[in-house]
Amino acid sequence: KFWLQSFLAGVPKIVVGFRDDRGVVHEVQTIETLSIPRMVRAQGHWDPSVCLNFGQQALEWLQREMASRGEGEELVLRYEPEQESLLLLSGV
Repeated sequence: KFWLQSFLAGVPKIVVGFRDDRGVVHEVQTIETLSIPRMVRAQGHWDPSVCLNFGQQALEWLQREMASRGEGEELVLRYEPEQESLLLLSGV
């Protein structure tokens, strides 16, 4: 959840807390941002290129949407996990 934004912002290290199902943190680690793709790819969890492609598509969509809106219009961008979609709401 934190890799893409940290990677794009150039954050060199991330402090991660690992918790149990009750939300209790049992371990804290500092991880090099650039090492995360190798770590997860080796374990078969996810592919960072999929995250980058999603980020690119989302930003391109947002750019197109913004170009079609009036200047000064207030918008809210919201992710709806149940629908796995981004919503751009006007006048909220």
